[in-house]
Amino acid sequence: MSLLLRHIARQCQLHSRRFLSSNSKRFVTYPLLKRGLIKITGIDSSPFLQGLVTNDMNFLESECFALYSMILNPQGRALYDTIIYNYGRLANEKEPTFFLEFDLKAINDVQKVLTLYKIRRKVTITNISEEVKIFHLSTGNQSAIEPADLQFSDKKNVLMCHSDPRLMSFGCRLLVKTGHPGSHVLPNCVDGPDDADYTRLRYQLGIPEGIVEIPPGNRLPLEYNLVYLNGVSFDKGCYVGQELTARTHYTGVIRKRVMPIMLEKTSPHLQAGAEIFSSNQKKAGKYINSLDKYGLALLRLTEANSDLSIHLKNGEKLKVTAHTPTWWPKEDVSKATKT
Repeated sequence: MSLLLRHIARQCQLHSRRFLSSNSKRFVTYPLLKRGLIKITGIDSSPFLQGLVTNDMNFLESECFALYSMILNPQGRALYDTIIYNYGRLANEKEPTFFLEFDLKAINDVQKVLTLYKIRRKVTITNISEEVKIFHLSTGNQSAIEPADLQFSDKKNVLMCHSDPRLMSFGCRLLVKTGHPGSHVLPNCVDGPDDADYTRLRYQLGIPEGIVEIPPGNRLPLEYNLVYLNGVSFDKGCYVGQELTARTHYTGVIRKRVMPIMLEKTSPHLQAGAEIFSSNQKKAGKYINSLDKYGLALLRLTEANSDLSIHLKNGEKLKVTAHTPTWWPKEDVSKATKT
């Protein structure tokens, strides 16, 4: 088993329990209204998904209840990011049942892709976005939430609670039946007004999410830090888009990556795809999205530490600062910046 997969397995074992004891820690739940869920049931569910997603479904059979992953196109470009939950195993369902979290705006397109590859598989694909709501559970900072901190007061309406499989310090995903706010199911918890704080923290950490930040079919999945975010297995065998992903990983350095940026100021003329230049006028990358002064950009690692500016169509230049996330492996960063 590779080091990455052993790491994922260990984190899953430590952070996968459903209902555990609590202490006096205060929690906040943020409704993720831009995320939706697809339910896949049937005896062929796991092998069906194993041939589609970048991560290894076998982990969900024994080691954990949630995995981060992506669905790629045949050319190896990222289509959709997803968190896969093994609800059937957790709830002791009679048949395999998985919940797949996607950008809500992409749900219909995802269903079409899944149906295209279904062929004769014995699976049922259902949109359950109206039945189950997704929350981000946080302590209000970047500290990890330990399973022992959680004891739900309304267990029957909580379907799943799992530490975010992308990054331990990024709180938990909470799946609750529609009509039951997060604060109603967990003591010492309040409801956040919207997902702005969640998005702001996600940008500070450098985690892309959804079709605005991961436009379908545009970029290689490894440029979205899929390896660093525990979203891919290089031991599982074939899946759609696997060949280019594996070749890129084993033979080449990823020279461009999504990174967190801080804007000197905002502008109504700021649009996704705006070019970012270094101080010597070399193309350094492209702006992706932002909220207030925090945002994401796809940057060349060799230029990321220089003075950067976004060049807008109206001629305006916005100064931006990029920083390397602390959770990136230092040896990979050092290798890429010297290339």
